[in-house]
Amino acid sequence: MSLRVSNLRFDHHESGLGVASASPCLSWKLVPAAGASDIPKDWLQTSYEVEVKRASGIKNFPNIRGNTTTLVPWPDDPLVSREVVEVRVKSTGTDGISTEWSAWRKAEAALFNPEDWQADFITAPKRNDEKHPDENEVGEGWVTQEIKPIDMFMDADGKTLVDFGQNLVGKVRISKLARPEEHALQSVTLKSLRMGNWAPGRSEQLRRRTALFLATGDVLDPLSLDSLTALVVHTDMRRTGFFTVWDDVVIILPWNLYKYYGDSEALKEAYPGMQDYLSSIQRSPDGLWTEDGLWQLGDWLDPNPQEPGLARTDGVLVADAFLVHVTGLMAKIAAVLHKEADVIRYEADMRRLRECFQDKYITPKGLVAGDSQTALALALVLACTARVLPRGK
Repeated sequence: MSLRVSNLRFDHHESGLGVASASPCLSWKLVPAAGASDIPKDWLQTSYEVEVKRASGIKNFPNIRGNTTTLVPWPDDPLVSREVVEVRVKSTGTDGISTEWSAWRKAEAALFNPEDWQADFITAPKRNDEKHPDENEVGEGWVTQEIKPIDMFMDADGKTLVDFGQNLVGKVRISKLARPEEHALQSVTLKSLRMGNWAPGRSEQLRRRTALFLATGDVLDPLSLDSLTALVVHTDMRRTGFFTVWDDVVIILPWNLYKYYGDSEALKEAYPGMQDYLSSIQRSPDGLWTEDGLWQLGDWLDPNPQEPGLARTDGVLVADAFLVHVTGLMAKIAAVLHKEADVIRYEADMRRLRECFQDKYITPKGLVAGDSQTALALALVLACTARVLPRGK
């Protein structure tokens, strides 16, 4: 067999220590075996076999039908608090040939019941490692990471723009800056809509680019990439992906998790909240968002306004485009959860809302209200799939 099972995991745990579910889902990867260069063309798993080793012995679960290797159901009895188990898996493909068994993978259950949480107070061990100079403001479980800027340049207004290559939470440390004693240094993070003086011991959310305003005075020692460092404050969790936060994140985020991990349980758990969100929307008679004085966040990444509600793209247009989008997502989510009546309802709602959006914001000649990049992108990507634009447009 030219394939082998690799990276067996429990739920979303990398190590298997402290599994939070009594019936954790299993996931694994199929990779080329030693000596093989690639996965065989058109190979597909048709079934898999699981063995679970517990204190009572080893149980075998053969010929479980399924082509997925992501978050498959736990085959055995539920775990109990602190229980340690070992699991191994092998896959069988359309050719009827099975892989070898994976290596045994160990998992330890978390404490599932309140009465399990009992302990005596202990004193903190004495540290032998060197303390980070900025560690005083970071609590236990948090880490300070240093990131150097990737670019620095000056805009037309004389602001020094520093690009750290990512969004982050933390502060900027300037290790070398010769200025007169009365000189003031002020910074503002672009698109964060905030301005403030940087002071020791203060952390704030930084967007990717930070503007530094240097007050009047002779430049004795210009800023350089070497003199600037971003101190990122974060937990020690490994990054596994990215998500976009929006009011309707209750729908978008579980759907994105499902697309990446195939975890329908996340959809099932969030589904009532998704329905509540759609029911709570203040609507106009056409079903889109009301315009009766309701403030919308709108295009909060517009670089120009001092608050997102004043962006060049109408905030209601942005909200309406996402309403069409998430209503369509609800139809897809209902299909995954086998809720056929909801599929029909949300699909019909999406089509009606999309038509209302097009009537409201798109002219018969294909012009979009506002004519901004955001308006055009949202109309094309989220709410315009059924409109045929005029020839040549």
